[in-house]
Amino acid sequence: MLSIFLVMLTFSALQAQRRNGLIGHRIESTGALIFTIGPSYSFADPDCSKGLLGSVINQKMLQNQSVSLGYRTTLSDDYGYKVSVGYDHFTGSDILTDRNYSFETDAFQMSGQAEYYYHFGRKFRRRWPNTVYGFLGLGVMTSNAILTRPTLDNRGGYKYRQNDITPIVPIGVGYKYDIGNQLSVGVEFWWRYTFSDYLDGFKPRYSRSNDELQGFSLTVSYQL
Repeated sequence: MLSIFLVMLTFSALQAQRRNGLIGHRIESTGALIFTIGPSYSFADPDCSKGLLGSVINQKMLQNQSVSLGYRTTLSDDYGYKVSVGYDHFTGSDILTDRNYSFETDAFQMSGQAEYYYHFGRKFRRRWPNTVYGFLGLGVMTSNAILTRPTLDNRGGYKYRQNDITPIVPIGVGYKYDIGNQLSVGVEFWWRYTFSDYLDGFKPRYSRSNDELQGFSLTVSYQL
């Protein structure tokens, strides 16, 4: 994670030097730092007999937090990419009264994603004020799940794992509005598909799919 942060700082320094004319422009690109924050929801322990939304874990989205810091560079008016590091905190409690499980998970993720932009609105100084975009990427997530269960609980076929690491596929859509030459605000609706069934600390015997994260974030971008 430290190496990703150093890469982001290096990119930022290079972009600042290009803007000040200290080094030449090799390609037409711009960079920005992006901060995001918002609630999230974990599709943990899904009950396949109840359909896609049949999770037996009760969650309150406002108690689940997701924050990230990223660096975005645009390669053209239509395409760009972003690298980011993030932190997620999510909790859940059991709907099944005969099981009575609850969990609290802290997760860290780093990822890179390709982005496609659609600009609209009145163009000013070679820029459009409104941008809608979609993104798809690849990354890795580490999680630490604190699972609380009855002392005498002994369920056959269940597997338990507190610490886990898994690849992730971030996908989503967003909107940003340029307030000025350097500052932008916006929103993102995102999903993170994982290859793990242990974000909540356990895997039930009936589980047929992995855990997933979904969220809604407010974004603030600063053009370098």
